[in-house]
Amino acid sequence: MISTRQAVDQMFAEHGNTVALEDFIFTALHDEDVGYYGSRIPTVGRSGDFSTFATANNDLAKGIATAISESGLRDIIEVGAGSGALAKKILKSFNVGKRLLSGLRYHIVDTSKPLIEVQRKNLRGTFAAPVTWHSSVADALKAIDRPAFIFGNELIDAFAPVVLMWHESRQCWSEVCLQRNPENGGIAEVARVIPNPEELLDFPSSEFSALSPSAWPDDKPPYRQRIELHVTFRDWWQQWSTLCQPNSKVLWIDYGDTFPELYHRATDGTLRAYFRHERLTGPAIFTRLGQQDITCDVNFTDIRKWGESLGFSVDHDTRQSDWLVGHGVKFSRSANAPAREAHEAFRVIEFSK
Repeated sequence: MISTRQAVDQMFAEHGNTVALEDFIFTALHDEDVGYYGSRIPTVGRSGDFSTFATANNDLAKGIATAISESGLRDIIEVGAGSGALAKKILKSFNVGKRLLSGLRYHIVDTSKPLIEVQRKNLRGTFAAPVTWHSSVADALKAIDRPAFIFGNELIDAFAPVVLMWHESRQCWSEVCLQRNPENGGIAEVARVIPNPEELLDFPSSEFSALSPSAWPDDKPPYRQRIELHVTFRDWWQQWSTLCQPNSKVLWIDYGDTFPELYHRATDGTLRAYFRHERLTGPAIFTRLGQQDITCDVNFTDIRKWGESLGFSVDHDTRQSDWLVGHGVKFSRSANAPAREAHEAFRVIEFSK
């Protein structure tokens, strides 16, 4: 076990004192020793750093349970199950007899040891058959060996994004990095020009809607516009997509929007951190390494494009509020329930294989 200071020293030393923001975020979130998810995430909800719809009410769980029932699939794979609260609500939302419910098989894919411990505790005794944990979607699909209903709620935003900024004078994108002053240890942002983004991303630029200057409303990005690209999510999805059998379903739910609406009046991008329910932006994002969540909005134009390129067809691509209404969900009216407007900050995209 290493300390946070040792992890920071090692990270900057390995990268010649200049670290891509993507690498910094990955370490801050997923490092096994000091990462927020990897080692010491506090519980979500009132006592944690953020709340999700999974912990707020039953609306989303009812919608997902209905979608699963309509699919006719018996194997459910939840990727990144958080505290297990959503899984528990989904299983309790099925309006079926115990005999039919016992025919379902629930699988969770997670790599966070602290969260898996919480999930096991919260789901104990909830389901007629044991919940099965897997370290990867590929392992889960191989074990199931049949069509499955795969979903992730607020999963995509947990992948560390590549952060780019428009370089006006050179008319190209630059990668946002962090540089440490060797004398006082201070950390400051620097921009590293990347004339050819494909060399950085390992994917064609056409895979990312925001990379094309002509795609922006004024035929070029605003001055110093920042964007976030979920390249690692694209790569991760591709790795197991061919293992999905015909008739499988894939459902992604997250906060975000389509492009270019995603960056309307957001020239600084959407990257932010949360610490004890306080939203942090700017340099505060890079403090408290491993002690706060770092996230950004999801570009659903890219998610749709990636799914179709991987051989999936789109069944639904809409705001969460409309998706829930379409699945017969009546919004909760309790004092703690979020308003319908809050649901509209989230989008749902559902694919079929």
